[in-house]
Amino acid sequence: MNRRSFLSGAATGLMLRTLSPAAAQGAFPSRPIKLVIPSSPGGVHDIIARLWADKAQEALGSIYTENKAGAGSIIGTVEVARSQPDGHTLLLGSNTTHVLQPLQTPNVMFHPINDFEVATIFATTSLALLVGPSLQIKDVSELIALARKQPGKLSYAHAGLGTSTHVTAELFKKVAGDLDIVPVPYRGMGPATLDVIAGRVDLMFANITAQIVEFHVTNKMRMIGVTSPDRIELTPDIPTISEQGLRGFASQSFFGIYAPTKTPAPVVERINSVTNEALADKAFSEKLLKAGYETLRGLTPTQSMNYMKDEIDKWRPIMASIEQKKE
Repeated sequence: MNRRSFLSGAATGLMLRTLSPAAAQGAFPSRPIKLVIPSSPGGVHDIIARLWADKAQEALGSIYTENKAGAGSIIGTVEVARSQPDGHTLLLGSNTTHVLQPLQTPNVMFHPINDFEVATIFATTSLALLVGPSLQIKDVSELIALARKQPGKLSYAHAGLGTSTHVTAELFKKVAGDLDIVPVPYRGMGPATLDVIAGRVDLMFANITAQIVEFHVTNKMRMIGVTSPDRIELTPDIPTISEQGLRGFASQSFFGIYAPTKTPAPVVERINSVTNEALADKAFSEKLLKAGYETLRGLTPTQSMNYMKDEIDKWRPIMASIEQKKE
């Protein structure tokens, strides 16, 4: 990824926030903490943000959430990047905010590494590979064989350019031998799911939720693989794509708590320790699991940053390939 410079407005905001170092060194927390969710209410980002806030405020005091959707998550992310680096304004960050958007958006107004401290990455979600009822295949190897036999005949639905449902499908096509499966974009997973169920599109990748599992159980769609490195607790009977022949294939969305760069290390470490203590609470971990999230317990801020850097390196060539196809 090339280093990106801030637009002048973003640069000014980032510079202004450093003018009050004394405030950043005070007791933490000294007032309610705002957790910015850079997406609309009700999605996977919103759900996990509220679960974390409800639990973390037991140790950190009042935490309130604020949805700042827009520009594919950029608006809310930039707001936190410009905020005072004292730990009282945080971001529920993810692979969308810190990997996919920076890789696909020219002149994005923040740098995912230089402009944030990663307090912790603490959960992931995986996707399911689903086929419609009209596609008579049982597993990933049969899907690959059919796609090779009929290049350009199969289609997959996704929730929009650059989304995890889109880039995961492109990664799958590449790893499986540059399959020719036609993408069909939608504005969200709702209409995409309906068209796969109706047989208008052949397959899709979707975040694993209770609803998706229900569609599988009722045979409205068939789940033939999951994108996690290991089988997940919510669908233990569904094999991973990796164990079905595409060794090492994995695609997960990660979620973490981010603070502006130059937030004091003790503040970052405090947020990290509170999160890991929460994950040690069985009731909290079970809430996450039932909501479709896999927990990542024990990552330090440094390990969380390295995790994110690895994801950037993994997705860079895929995003570059997608951009070339758009031209």
